[in-house]
Amino acid sequence: LSGNPVLPPFDRVVVQGFRPARPAARRFDLWSMLPKHNRREDQTGDLWRFIACLQEVTDLLLAEVDRFPEVFDIERAPEAFVDLILADLGNPFPFDLDELGKRRLASVLVEMYRQKGTARGIINAVRFFLGVEIQAVTAYAGEALVLGES
Repeated sequence: LSGNPVLPPFDRVVVQGFRPARPAARRFDLWSMLPKHNRREDQTGDLWRFIACLQEVTDLLLAEVDRFPEVFDIERAPEAFVDLILADLGNPFPFDLDELGKRRLASVLVEMYRQKGTARGIINAVRFFLGVEIQAVTAYAGEALVLGES
């Protein structure tokens, strides 16, 4: 303020900040988590003000954690998160899908990996992407060769 001191009663300001919604049953009050002797020794209120700053950040983090079910649920997640879920699952398919196709793929991709290389996996993958029923024919349908006997 370059030499212009702000004198009482104008040296304080009240600011309304954002406070995220929280579940009614949640009790995550950092001040009450402190030991009683620390709270009693706070004669100036500095500790209370510092903890209030930390409480604000903690409330914001808890609000983000509360949103996790919306983000990680394939049916409710925003499309950008569905793309991230597919990337996290290691989506091996390079072609573009619409939003519904991405959600369907994310829900069955793990099972596709489990069936990879099997006749059942090929049938299910073709059914998923093309909507066509096929019959997988294996090149070798005979008995397995036994080492040392065949």
